[in-house]
Amino acid sequence: MSDFAFADGTLIAMERGFHWADPPPPDVGADHNLLSSRPDSVVYAVFARARDGDFSCFDHLIRVMQTHNSAWLWGVGQLLLSHAAPMSLLRSLPAVLQPPVRGFSDWADVHAQWTLEILGKSNYLWTAPVIFDLYRGIEDKLKYSSACFMLSRLLEPEWGPVFEGPKEIPPQPDEPDWYIPPKEYDFASHLEATKAKIDEVMASIPAHLCVWGGRVLELENVAREAIVHIRERREPDITYTHRMVLEAYTGCDLTGFYLDNGRHDTLAAIAMLEQLLETGNLDQYEPGVRYFFGRRVPD
Repeated sequence: MSDFAFADGTLIAMERGFHWADPPPPDVGADHNLLSSRPDSVVYAVFARARDGDFSCFDHLIRVMQTHNSAWLWGVGQLLLSHAAPMSLLRSLPAVLQPPVRGFSDWADVHAQWTLEILGKSNYLWTAPVIFDLYRGIEDKLKYSSACFMLSRLLEPEWGPVFEGPKEIPPQPDEPDWYIPPKEYDFASHLEATKAKIDEVMASIPAHLCVWGGRVLELENVAREAIVHIRERREPDITYTHRMVLEAYTGCDLTGFYLDNGRHDTLAAIAMLEQLLETGNLDQYEPGVRYFFGRRVPD
C-alpha cells in the first residue's frame, strides 16, 4: 500500500476513531502489509485483522514501534494495544516494549509513561499496581504525571486525591519575605494514599476484570456518564475516552462526536449516545470483560 487516504483520521480519538475514512483496499490485512517495514502498513494490517477477530498479530505492531521514533506511530500503537491486544501481551509489556531511542536524560521516564498509559487505557484492574510501580519509579513525577489520570480513571468515581496528585508543601514560615523557595511536593503522602485506594478497590473486585471509576466496567454506565460530562461541560474533558471504549467494544461509529475544531458537537454527541443506549444492545456485553468490535479480546 502506498496511498493511505482511506485511513485519514483513523485511530485518532478526536477524528475517525476506530473507523476508516473510506473502505480500505481488500488486501489491507494481507501478510505482505503485516510483515512490511513501513509502520503505516503494519498498523492498518493489525487494525484490520483485529476488527475481524484476529488478535494474534500485535507482535508486529510492537516490532515497528521499537524501530521507529514516531509520535504518530506510538500514539496509534498505544490506542490499538490498549483496546485490542490480548491480556497476556499487556502483562509482558513493561519488559517487552522498548523505546526506539535511548540515551537522552529522561528516556526511562518517557518509556514508563508510554507503558503505563497503554496499560491504563485497557481498563484492567490488575494494571493499577503495575501503573503504580511504574509511576513510583519515574524520576520527574511532575513532568511525567499521567499515572495520576490513569489511576484515577480506573479507581475514582469522580476526580479525587489520586487525580489531584501530590500536594505542594507550604514554605517555612520563618523564610524572609524576599526569598522565593523552590516548590516542593509531598510525593510520599500521595503515593501512600494512592496505594491505599488501589488496595481498597482490589479488595472488592477481581483483578482480571475491567473497571471504570472504581466499579466493574459496564457500557451502559460509560455511555450515561459521557452524556453527563458533555451536558455539564466537565473539565478536564475526558469524553474521548468514553467514545473510544464504546467504539472499541461495539464497533459503533461515533465519528460525529466532534467538530473540526476538536470541540464537541454537543447535540450530535448526546443524540448518538442516547441512540446507542436505546438500540445498541449494550447489555449483551458482559460487565468487566474486554471486547473489540463485538468479540471478546482473548487472555
